[in-house]
Amino acid sequence: MPETGLPQHIQLSIVLLSALLLCRIPVLGKILKVLNTWIHESAHALASLFTSGEVESIDLFHSGEGLATTRSGHWLGKVMVSLAGYTGASAFAFLSYWLIAQQREQWILYAYLVLGMVTLIFWVRNTYGVIWVMGLLASVALLMYVKQPMVTTYFVWFCSSVILIESMYSAAVILYISLTNPKKSGDAKNLQQFTYIPALFWGLFFFAQALIFSYLSLRQFLPLPFVF
Repeated sequence: MPETGLPQHIQLSIVLLSALLLCRIPVLGKILKVLNTWIHESAHALASLFTSGEVESIDLFHSGEGLATTRSGHWLGKVMVSLAGYTGASAFAFLSYWLIAQQREQWILYAYLVLGMVTLIFWVRNTYGVIWVMGLLASVALLMYVKQPMVTTYFVWFCSSVILIESMYSAAVILYISLTNPKKSGDAKNLQQFTYIPALFWGLFFFAQALIFSYLSLRQFLPLPFVF
């Protein structure tokens, strides 16, 4: 971590609080939330490819929401694609925190760069989505050009914190919806259709995995006991 004279847990608290507050600002917050949405929808797309499916498009909206349109030719593929969004975002947040703890922040920039180029070239077609991905790519390219380690570290830590917070928040939302209105619970509803297991179970699963990944992420910088 950057040598600022502040303990790691204080730095972590500042970054997390900044991410939490900025994500609640009306316009800026929606722009930032798309970062988690982009990872979420990209995870759906990659899961489809890995299970011999097809990816038609990814749409990213100014509301902070998104949509991945995929085709899967078999049951297992459909299940894996539906599972991939929430778990992929939570796992990406954990991997990012782990890489930061290992002082490998550049790897995260490379991940943004590669994934950004792939999604921009092949999948993202709506105007807002294209502009958003191009903005992210420009930010990453600028960081790589200026080569300021402290700025890079805080940039990737902030982005990772946005993904961590929003993946946790979105998992809590899907749990609530799966309890109160299962027919509109998105991936949980899809999994209910594919597996005949109630949407509430999948809502609980998404929330539980988000909790676990969040705990493991924070444990990279906080002296938390290992309970998983």
